[in-house]
Amino acid sequence: MILKLHFLGGTAAARHYRHPVSGVVQWVPRSVCKVLVDAAPHEVEIEDWWLEENPFTARVARGQGELL
Repeated sequence: MILKLHFLGGTAAARHYRHPVSGVVQWVPRSVCKVLVDAAPHEVEIEDWWLEENPFTARVARGQGELL
């Protein structure tokens, strides 16, 4: 799925994004995302299975501490 997200920063393992509508902030592993447009906001393709487990609609994203 392709989303437009605000890029907040990143590490070698993940990118930190904020959803512009829901306001949810979470880390997305680089292994499951690909930046299609590297401008504000980023256009990011994220694997569907990962988004099903970590939707940008939940206020408290599960497992976020494990990425750092």
